[in-house]
Amino acid sequence: TLQKEIQGHKPRIDDIFERSQSTVAADSPSAKAIQQRLSDLRELWKLLSEETEKRHNRLVESHKAQQYYFDAAEAEAWMSEQELYMMSEEKAKDEPSAVMMLKKHQILELAVEDYAETVHQLSKTSRALVADGHPE
Repeated sequence: TLQKEIQGHKPRIDDIFERSQSTVAADSPSAKAIQQRLSDLRELWKLLSEETEKRHNRLVESHKAQQYYFDAAEAEAWMSEQELYMMSEEKAKDEPSAVMMLKKHQILELAVEDYAETVHQLSKTSRALVADGHPE
């Protein structure tokens, strides 16, 4: 929103530059002072634009990191839940219950294999954040 507000003021700044050029060109007695103030205004406007862009980039990087932390926490919770299923000491009492347990185990294996891509993507994101020198 700050960037939008600054962009909203750009037409006003441009108007000031245009009107002041006609005053400077008319050899007004205060032309030198106006020229100096215009120069100062240009420098300050440029600085404001640069700082706004830097702030925007920092916010984008922070958002990436927060999204990574959220996804990593979600993956960790999912893996912990799956670990509980795998730690079960339940044993089959007969053939139908053994078949049922085997099917559950196969479903769990498929789920873990499918989730491996998510974990791999988290790993790539983590490496990218470190490579980019992210402060978090």
